Amino acid sequence: MDGVIRFLWLMGVVIMAVSSVAVVFAGGVRLDIGLAVVLVSAVLLIVNRLGLWFCRDDDLFGIVFSTIALYFWLGYVAKMAFFLYNPDASWIRAVSFLPLVDPEDYALAFLGVAPGLIALLFGMMLPVISFKASRKVVNAPMGNWALVLLLLVVGLKFFLQIYFDVAKPGLKPVEIPLPFVNGILAFVVGFFLVALVNIYVFHVMSVDHNGRKFGAILAVLLLVISDVWVGYKQALMFQMVVLFYFFGFHKRYYSRDVNLRIYIFGGVAVVMGLVLYKYVNDYRYALLRGEDVSMAVQSAINASVVIDEKDGGMVSLLNRINGVDNFLASNLISQYQSFPITAVFDETLGQLFNNVLYSGEDVNTQFGLTQFGALYAIGGTTMMVLGAFVLGLFLQFLAKFITHVVFARSSWAYAIAPSLALWMMKVLFAGGVLLLYLKEISLSVFLLFALYALFGRAKPVRKGIMHTNGGAA
Repeated sequence: MDGVIRFLWLMGVVIMAVSSVAVVFAGGVRLDIGLAVVLVSAVLLIVNRLGLWFCRDDDLFGIVFSTIALYFWLGYVAKMAFFLYNPDASWIRAVSFLPLVDPEDYALAFLGVAPGLIALLFGMMLPVISFKASRKVVNAPMGNWALVLLLLVVGLKFFLQIYFDVAKPGLKPVEIPLPFVNGILAFVVGFFLVALVNIYVFHVMSVDHNGRKFGAILAVLLLVISDVWVGYKQALMFQMVVLFYFFGFHKRYYSRDVNLRIYIFGGVAVVMGLVLYKYVNDYRYALLRGEDVSMAVQSAINASVVIDEKDGGMVSLLNRINGVDNFLASNLISQYQSFPITAVFDETLGQLFNNVLYSGEDVNTQFGLTQFGALYAIGGTTMMVLGAFVLGLFLQFLAKFITHVVFARSSWAYAIAPSLALWMMKVLFAGGVLLLYLKEISLSVFLLFALYALFGRAKPVRKGIMHTNGGAA
C-alpha cells in the first residue's frame, strides 16, 4: 500500500476509534443507539479495508477510493460525533423553520445514511470493471506550450469573471448569445484548468526542470488567486490536497534531485491555504452585498474575529464538509414529498431546497443535500442503497477508464488522479445534477486527451518517471 493511501487509511481508523468512544459516552444518546453506531462504523471500516485490498496493486485507483472513504469518515462519522456534544454548532440550528434537532438525531441520521455509504464503497471496490494496466510509467514531456496555455486559460477565467460573471459564486453569469458557450466556458475554467495546472506541476517535480519551477509556482498561485479573488474556494482546497498527494509520492515517482525550495513552497502554500480558507466565505458575502475588494477583505477579517472568539474557526471549517447534517436537513425538508427518479440527474431537488432555504430568492447556488440525501428523498433507503451502488460502479469505471485507458502508461494519469478524486468528492457533496457533472468531466477529459495526443505523447527522457516497480498506470 502506498504511503499516502496508508496515511488516509490510518486517519479513518483514528476517526472510527475516537468517534466510537464519543458516541458511547455521549449523554444525549441512548446506549442501544450508541452501540448500533459503533457496530455500523466497524462495518464501514471493514469495507474500507477490504476495498484497499482489492486495489492493492493499483495505486491510481487506490488514491481515488481512499479519498472517498476518508470523506465518509470526516463528513459523516466525525461530524456526527462532534455534533453529539455540540449540536448548536451545526448550521441546521440557524435555520429557524427546521424542527429543533437533538444530538440523538445526528446518530440516527448516520445510521440512516450508512447503508448508502457502504453500498457506494462496495460499488467502487468490486472487481467487475477491469482495464489492462501497464506497470511501466513514462514521463510525458511538456514543453513551453503548457505554461503558455495555462496563462491563457487563467487569463480567460479572469476575463469571464470580470465581464460575464462566469465562475462567480452567488451570481448568475451573463448569457452569451451563442448556444452552449456559457456551459463550455464554465467547464474549461473549472476542472479542466485545475487538472492542467497539476499535470504541469507534477511534470516539473518529476523531472526537476529548474527553468520551469517558477512557472509551476506561478500557475498554482494564479489558479488560486483567480478563485479566491471572487470569493470561491474550490481551487484553494483542491491545491492544498493535491500538493499533499504529490509530496506523498516523492520517493517513488519524483526525481531525487527535486529542489528543496519547491517543497518549502508547497508546505507554506498548504499552511497559508488553511489560514486563508476561513475568510473566503465572508469575503464572498461582502462582495455580493456590493462592497469593493478592500472593504470585503476588511469585512471578512472582522467576521473571522467573531467566529474565532466563538468556536476557534474549526466549526466553520467542519460545516463546509457536506455530510451527515446535510443528509439530516434534506430529510427534514423533503419529507411528505415525492420526486421522480429523474430528479437525480437534473436540478429539481436543488431548486426546491434553494426555494425553502432562501425563501424563494433567485440565487446562483445549490444546497448540498448530498447524493445520498437526493436518493433518499426520491425513494427512501432502498433507492439510496441501489443508487449509491450503481453510482459507485460508475465512479470506478470513470476512474479506471481515465487513468488506465485514456492516459495509459503516462505520468499524466498520476497527475490527474488526485484532482479526479476530489472532483468525485465534489459530486457526492451535491444533490442531483449528475448529468451536469457528467458533461463537465466528459468535456474536460476530451480536452486534456486532445492536448496529450498533440503534445504530450510519452517519449524517453533522461530524468523523471521512466518506470515503476509497482502500481498500475
